[in-house]
Amino acid sequence: MKTFKEYLTESAKELPWNSNPHIGWWEDNKVLRLYHGTNIRNLESVLKNGINKPDPNTGLISMALEPNTAFAYASMSGAGGEADFRKIGANPVHTKNSDRVVFVFDIPMEWIKKYYDPILSGNTPKERAKMQNKKLYRPGADSMYYTLTELRFKTSIPPNFLVGYMTKSSK
Repeated sequence: MKTFKEYLTESAKELPWNSNPHIGWWEDNKVLRLYHGTNIRNLESVLKNGINKPDPNTGLISMALEPNTAFAYASMSGAGGEADFRKIGANPVHTKNSDRVVFVFDIPMEWIKKYYDPILSGNTPKERAKMQNKKLYRPGADSMYYTLTELRFKTSIPPNFLVGYMTKSSK
């Protein structure tokens, strides 16, 4: 008989790595695909509970608009998350590429508008401007446009929005 962990892991959908998804102007989507990178050791928890551990400094949960940014943030998961990573200083612990996982969520825009941080904290002024001004957006390499942008949420991201997960080895 399978354990619950084995069942979760086997039922999870591993998706092929897609480094340049089509996004379009983010606010025009009825459902927006968002990404969250972490350590593979968190696979079971996220499959079961969604993303439910907010940043201890902000109380918010960060989601990237494209997978490469999420993968980069996953490098900090070996230290216990971004907040702990930044506290370490000169001796940070990086998560190896092979230990990183990027979760893929399809979230209805209605839900996003209800729970996201509308001031777009966590983004640099340049990235914030790109998220606030549709006139700056040019169709094409969406992954490049949305690199380093994120949406932050005031609540957990429920597991029912989870589509699957990707690793760099799932090409």
